[in-house]
Amino acid sequence: MFAMYKDEVFNGPEVSLMEMLDAREKRAFRQTQIINQHSPGSLLSVTLNIPGDIKTSLYLVGVFEEMLTEIKAMLDDVTVQFSEVLNLPTGPEAYFFVDIDSIELKKRMVALEEMHSKGRVFDLDVVKLEDGKLSSLKREEVGVGKRQCYICDRPAKECARSRKHSIEESQEAIAKILLG
Repeated sequence: MFAMYKDEVFNGPEVSLMEMLDAREKRAFRQTQIINQHSPGSLLSVTLNIPGDIKTSLYLVGVFEEMLTEIKAMLDDVTVQFSEVLNLPTGPEAYFFVDIDSIELKKRMVALEEMHSKGRVFDLDVVKLEDGKLSSLKREEVGVGKRQCYICDRPAKECARSRKHSIEESQEAIAKILLG
């Protein structure tokens, strides 16, 4: 059964750990650049949360574009100063710099993550730059509990750090979420 999921969702190019680390570094640089060029306002950084060495595929890009439509709808009452979408081998990324308080933006994005059937596979991060360092607002800062694991009821970060679940288990859970 998982082979069917894998063929539909995870049929893109494999990327190495070095490519992922390089992409993370470039993302941080881009986030800093956007904040410095467009402040005041708030930066939303959108990525997929996909375990394993396949981070993009036609199916995943389609799901990403579907979520971008939802994000734009949630931001239709605010001015978007800047937006950018990047389709990279390390996974699609999008940035929205908006004229809204960062706490309000995070509340909206948490609501979207929770109400959208595929919201769990997205990282909708509200990024800020303080004293030259990037940080993301945490769900707890807007009165919401930690994200739960796709597979069990533990906090997702605990499972990710301890590698409690195999990549295959995680991919199967994600495929089930995405394919309904």
